[in-house]
Amino acid sequence: MFLIRYLTILTMVVVFGSCNKKEAIINKETILKKSIQFHDPKNEWEISHFKVHIQEPRIRNPYRYSIVELNNASDFFELQRNRNKHVSIHRINK
Repeated sequence: MFLIRYLTILTMVVVFGSCNKKEAIINKETILKKSIQFHDPKNEWEISHFKVHIQEPRIRNPYRYSIVELNNASDFFELQRNRNKHVSIHRINK
């Protein structure tokens, strides 16, 4: 009885799962294009500039604090993070 139920369910999954195979095959360029159209319809990402302050306490560093700055117009990225009494700065410029 268990085997018949298992085979019936397995057959249904295979049959119905293969019906939409053509629709399921989408290449990565299409996914990226649709994602950009949905999330950035005004094409503002290329000129975005923002600075984010993040508190991220840890057990060994309860005062961990980071500042992330991103400026897409000038291809600039910076991460400042305090580590105990020290500040580390990671910067990428064009």
